Amino acid sequence: MTKGPKGRAAGLGVAILLVAVGVGLLATAGLVSGQPEPTVQIGSGQATVDGGTDVTPLEIVNLASGLVGAATIDVTYDPAIKTPTGCDTSASPFDTTLCNMAFDADTVRVTAISAAGVAGPTIPLADITWTAGSVCGSTPLDVGIVTFSDQTGAPITVLDGDGTNDVIGCPTPTVRIASGQANQGGTDVTRLEALDVDALCAITVEVTYLPSVKDATVCATDPSSLFDGEACNPDFASDTVRFSAISANGVSGATVPLADITWQAVGSAGASTPLTVSVVNYSDCAGAPIVPTPITQNGTNTIATPTATATATATTTTTVTTTATATKTTTATVTLTATATPVPGTETPLPPTGTATGTPVVTVTVTTTPPSTAVPATGTPKATPVAPPPTGGGGLSPLSHLSWTTALAAGAVLAWVLAAAGAFHTLRRRSR
Repeated sequence: MTKGPKGRAAGLGVAILLVAVGVGLLATAGLVSGQPEPTVQIGSGQATVDGGTDVTPLEIVNLASGLVGAATIDVTYDPAIKTPTGCDTSASPFDTTLCNMAFDADTVRVTAISAAGVAGPTIPLADITWTAGSVCGSTPLDVGIVTFSDQTGAPITVLDGDGTNDVIGCPTPTVRIASGQANQGGTDVTRLEALDVDALCAITVEVTYLPSVKDATVCATDPSSLFDGEACNPDFASDTVRFSAISANGVSGATVPLADITWQAVGSAGASTPLTVSVVNYSDCAGAPIVPTPITQNGTNTIATPTATATATATTTTTVTTTATATKTTTATVTLTATATPVPGTETPLPPTGTATGTPVVTVTVTTTPPSTAVPATGTPKATPVAPPPTGGGGLSPLSHLSWTTALAAGAVLAWVLAAAGAFHTLRRRSR
């Protein structure tokens, strides 16, 4: 049976519809199956500050079908963080692969060509070596597709996969505030500072406190004049001081003074307030946060409590007793003179006139008792008593010296009397 024009037209429409559905199904087969798209990607890496190195591969992945005849790929980076120092293309299967590490100040360019085309799914292009500088941080490795075609020159749609590269090993920067103390109604000054600073171009810090205890009255900025511009508002809020500073070329140093804050003690004695530090911004000259993120160290500020002071005085009294005993020496001189008168009529010679002299000797003894040992100042000082002179048969008292003197004198008088009596007796006998 022959169909008419209307029947043939209807059949043609159905056929076109079926073809369209089939094409659509084929086009979406890849998506339905979850097969990834072809991608040019670079790996990520990290290296230690001041000369550390790492290698990131640049490659084509997920090329399920077709051939790659030519590709030109750019990789851009931050030269302040990393520098390309090597580019190895020996693993590339292309006829020619060139790597220009100095294509631009921040760009590495890789170009690959194959006359017959290179099949996937993974095709290596280059291994790029990166060397870390003296600044810690992270740089993106941004892949840019310049050209990507098959062996006939027809473009191939491909995605780009970026990476990152970090510099690690730097000291963690610190922002801190010192603690302080003042008497009730007095003032004190505490310093806000940053430690282990490296290429800091912008910083904003806030310090919060208890306004019932202390009040921030003055904020002197940048004591060492390191920044290009700075500002500090002690009244940013009723309980907050805010400091900000910028530098065009970056500030570095082990210790970077930020501000000196003067505090007025308004609370009662013994009260204390924490000084809490918060870092709002800490970035490099590109505006990127510096890695690693700085840590903070808080302080405290107190109002002193008066204390009583006691003074002790020690008095030392020393008594020294000296005892001296003196014995008087007495010298007695006795002169004896005998005179004979001749009797008339006799020629008996007279005995010569004689003089008898006697000098008794008396020993004088002086005894001094040495000073007593001083008693330490603790307690009542006492002196060691002096023993009295011995008495009795074993020795002589001080008065015994006078008795000896008297005895000697009496002996001298007795000797004189005896001599006189003897002379008188002799004269009388001769006169007979």
